[in-house]
Amino acid sequence: MNFIDHIRIQCRSGKGGKGSSHLRREKYMPKGGPDGGDGGRGGHIILRGNVQLWTLLHLRYTKHVIAEDGEVGSSNQSSGRMGSDKVIEVPLGTIVKDDETGEVLCEITRNGEEQVLFQGGRGGLGNQHFKSSTFQTPRFAQPGEPGVERWVIMELKVLADRLERSLVVLSERLVAIYQSGSTDITDLLLTSADYGELIEQSEYLEHIQNQDETIITRVRDLRNQQQTVVVRLKEAKETIESARDAIAAEEQNLATARQAVQNQQGELVSARAERRSVLDRVDAQAESLEEIQADLQAKIQEQIAAASGLSTLPAGPMSAPSAAGLIWPLDGLFTSGFGYRWGRMHEGIDIAVAEGTPIRAAKGGTVIMASYNGGYGNYTCVDHGSGLSTCYAHQSGFVAAAGQSVDQGQIIGYSGNTGSSTGPHLHFEVR
Repeated sequence: MNFIDHIRIQCRSGKGGKGSSHLRREKYMPKGGPDGGDGGRGGHIILRGNVQLWTLLHLRYTKHVIAEDGEVGSSNQSSGRMGSDKVIEVPLGTIVKDDETGEVLCEITRNGEEQVLFQGGRGGLGNQHFKSSTFQTPRFAQPGEPGVERWVIMELKVLADRLERSLVVLSERLVAIYQSGSTDITDLLLTSADYGELIEQSEYLEHIQNQDETIITRVRDLRNQQQTVVVRLKEAKETIESARDAIAAEEQNLATARQAVQNQQGELVSARAERRSVLDRVDAQAESLEEIQADLQAKIQEQIAAASGLSTLPAGPMSAPSAAGLIWPLDGLFTSGFGYRWGRMHEGIDIAVAEGTPIRAAKGGTVIMASYNGGYGNYTCVDHGSGLSTCYAHQSGFVAAAGQSVDQGQIIGYSGNTGSSTGPHLHFEVR
């Protein structure tokens, strides 16, 4: 534990508040006269003895002690509030010196003892104090007095020094007693010339004996105080060492936890990078599988056509886009239009072509369906965005798969006669 017995701090008492120069102005009283109040006194810097303290450690990091300033006076002869005093509690035996001159300013020796180290500035007088029969409207007031600002040194008298000095006095007294020898009642009777001298010598010896007892009592008290301080310092040292060990253990725990968090962050970064790599590989494999699927579908259609004795026809020419941006999916004979047919709604048009005729996408988009769909047979739908899609039914085979992006005019399948169909044709819908 650090036994701090010497510190240097700056003390500043509060400055006094300014007096008021107010002139009374009220209805029906046009010449009320001066009524400015006095300024408040500035706060004092006060030292207070505390027997519970035995070191100046609590003031080690206190560099400035500043008392509150007094408030200014106001109208209606109202004085300003006094500034709050600043009390510094110090252990017994504290001496305060001026930092520049070394002058001893005060010493605290008793528990609860208070001494004003620096007084606060006096508040200024209001203009009400300066009126007279010949000067009835003073328009000025006194400013407040400034506080005291000085650097001071606080030193703690060490009990060991005081005990040593007391032991020296006691030793000197014991030597004096030894050299002079013991004095009893017989010596007094033989050395006294008369009864009055006997009384005087008795009183003198009693006074010396009282002084001896006082010295012995003082030495005993100082020794007890020193032992008490040693015990307190030992307990405080043990407490601080225990707290230091606890802090060191907590710091070690924090370092371990921080390292664990850093390790977890590193593992997380590695896992994230590995997952990204796996996703990239999956995407690449998906694209490769889509290409393989398209190739397989094309080969299957070729094999189907070869087995049925039909050959894949070449794609017809692309027509010019309509106002809606669509082209004809193939070039053939228009056989059935949009509207009611056979008692129900025919939601598209039928174009008769030879089986195996390539079907072009009417517009670029994404294939959202490419599968067998009941009466539609092999059915492909392409989403073009903005709520527009086109569908192609009764195909003999697929070229584009679901999820695949297609361009306008790209071949997506071949015409056929699947589903509810009476012959090779393409059922085309715009939705």
